Amino acid sequence: MKNLKERIRYVFNILNLSKVLVIFVVGFVTRVLINYVYGINVFVDYLNSISLGYYGFMAIFVVLVNELFSYFDLKLLSKISLDVFSISSIRKAFAVIINNIGNKGKVPLSGDLGVDKVLEKSDKVKVSGVLLKGGW
Repeated sequence: MKNLKERIRYVFNILNLSKVLVIFVVGFVTRVLINYVYGINVFVDYLNSISLGYYGFMAIFVVLVNELFSYFDLKLLSKISLDVFSISSIRKAFAVIINNIGNKGKVPLSGDLGVDKVLEKSDKVKVSGVLLKGGW
C-alpha cells in the first residue's frame, strides 16, 4: 500500500498538475475559438483540415509544455494547498453558498472578518486560509 501511495504522489505532483492546467486551458480556449470563428466542432468534425490542424497543434503544444515545465521547473500551483479538496472544505463551501444565495454580487467571508461580514465588489481585503499556503 505504501508503494501505491508513493507512485500516486510521484505522478500527481504540483509540476504535473500545473502542466495539466495549462494544457487544458489552452486546448479549451482554442477549441472554443475554432468553434466560434470557423463554426467547426473539432470533436465531431475530426477529419476536417482545421480539426487536424488543431490536433497537430495540440500534440506539439503538449510536448513543448512538458519540456518547458521540466527544464525550467515551473510550478504554477505552488501556492495552492491540497486541503481545498478535503471533504470538510467542500462541505463548508457549499454551506456558505447555500446560506448566502440572497447576496447577489457579494462574496461571503469567514475567519478573521467574522461570519456575518459580506464583501462588496469595491472592498479590498487580503484573504488567505485554506486555499493558499501562507499569504501573498
